[in-house]
Amino acid sequence: MGAKLLWRSRTSGTRKTVVVQPLAERNVKWHASMSDVRVGRSKIKGAGSGLFASVALRAWTKLPQPYRGKKLTKKQWLRARDHSYMMGLVHKTYYAIDARECLLDNPLRYVNGARTAAQRKKLNVGRYQLGSDVYYVTTKSVPADTELLVDYGESYWDGIAFSKALGELRARRDAIRADMCGASASKLADLELELEDLRDEELELRS
Repeated sequence: MGAKLLWRSRTSGTRKTVVVQPLAERNVKWHASMSDVRVGRSKIKGAGSGLFASVALRAWTKLPQPYRGKKLTKKQWLRARDHSYMMGLVHKTYYAIDARECLLDNPLRYVNGARTAAQRKKLNVGRYQLGSDVYYVTTKSVPADTELLVDYGESYWDGIAFSKALGELRARRDAIRADMCGASASKLADLELELEDLRDEELELRS
């Protein structure tokens, strides 16, 4: 994932143009402390925990800590079973950050992504990359007790879909292997063909 792009309108005479402004460290005007945010139950159905503003946050406030976790190469990312807490990177060495097991002092892990049109109307956080680290910054004033929401980008949801599809393939593979125990010779041959098809599907999925 690259820098989140903010779109601002600029009017010149009667014509209106759109200027693309990358969100970066230069946009930061304020810095939040760990006590300025808290983890609570998300207002998004099925999302579990979310991150909330404990106090009112001004626009362009950098949230505490970068997105912390294990930095993965693309090969490691492809081998991972769970992409729920993956943050993609644009970097020559690392492909993503996996925050799944980094629970402490990692508030950005709990910021949920807006996916539906209704959720996107409530976006109040942007993200940007600095080196191999990702930071979040508020893009508008955020009242106290408001949930913080960010746009993860399509690559995040692609990763979730990849993880789900890979899990389904592995479940089918395990079921076939279980059926192979005690199967007749003719049945065993059919099951081996099914396993071969699954291997091809997995190779295609990973390509």
